[in-house]
Amino acid sequence: MTGRNQEITAHVRNYRRSPLRSTNSIELSMTLCVIASTIPGISMNPILAIAQDTLF
Repeated sequence: MTGRNQEITAHVRNYRRSPLRSTNSIELSMTLCVIASTIPGISMNPILAIAQDTLF
């Protein structure tokens, strides 16, 4: 190992993650997007069914 690699591994070894941010920010963003798109989809389904029954 070179001196630079030992320096990097020491930094990585000393790195501590916050317990509040245990998940990756991308995973958290994807989860929020899924929830945000599912809720309107579920709520719009009965509205569209009623509209189809009355119009057609």
